[in-house]
Amino acid sequence: MGVIRRFFEKLTFKDYRNYVLDNQARLYHEIKSIQDQIFLSNPVLLMKGLQIHLPFFYVDHIQKQIYQEKNFYEINTLNFIKEKYGHIANVVEVGANIGNHALFYCSQLNVQHVYCFEPNNINRSILEKNITLNHFEKKVTVYDVALGEQNGIGVEKSFSLSNTGMNRIETTDDKNVDGVTIKPMDDYAFNNIDFIKIDVEGFEILVLKGARETIIHNKPVIMIEVFENNIEFVDNYFKEIGYQLKHLAETYNRFYEPVNKK
Repeated sequence: MGVIRRFFEKLTFKDYRNYVLDNQARLYHEIKSIQDQIFLSNPVLLMKGLQIHLPFFYVDHIQKQIYQEKNFYEINTLNFIKEKYGHIANVVEVGANIGNHALFYCSQLNVQHVYCFEPNNINRSILEKNITLNHFEKKVTVYDVALGEQNGIGVEKSFSLSNTGMNRIETTDDKNVDGVTIKPMDDYAFNNIDFIKIDVEGFEILVLKGARETIIHNKPVIMIEVFENNIEFVDNYFKEIGYQLKHLAETYNRFYEPVNKK
């Protein structure tokens, strides 16, 4: 005890304060290091009362942003949906990625059901784990197909673990290729759909062509990311079936609504 007393007698108040702060900083970094090691062994983030599996949080653009901000990706758009369309019950999610939007719909909007289309095996496996982690199996159905104009085969282009959301599909006539199945949305004969989200990296024209009857029958609100060279076609497509552009969110998410509601 004498050694400790003599040590503190030599300290000024400023020295003592710096000593305490330095120890707090060291302790914080030690705890952070332990937390990081635990997260690396099981990369599941606790967020907004949810668990979200982020195995590529250190490299993928979407997962990294979720991890760093401890919030949903595209949160401004999602909050806009909650404010404007919080009553939606049934959703079709075309290009579901790891389930960021689906988890938001289920937890923040309390939707009845989400139908998720995700053709990429890596994204879909993470999506399915996120559904299971949060016990949304009865609320979410996952399809391992890409939506397009007609039945066929597609090949994936531009997929990268640094940006899993940039995955693109291109149709092919090569029957021997190990590709993904393409089907039109109309084949599923969905009923009572309130909201459709489409994010397919330039494939949106073919998705819309294959979803025409579904859209006309259900008259849902549609949020779609449109590549610039496709905007004219998409605007004309919606005009032809009685829709109009109502909102823009984060500059690239376009919201179309039927002119005459159900």
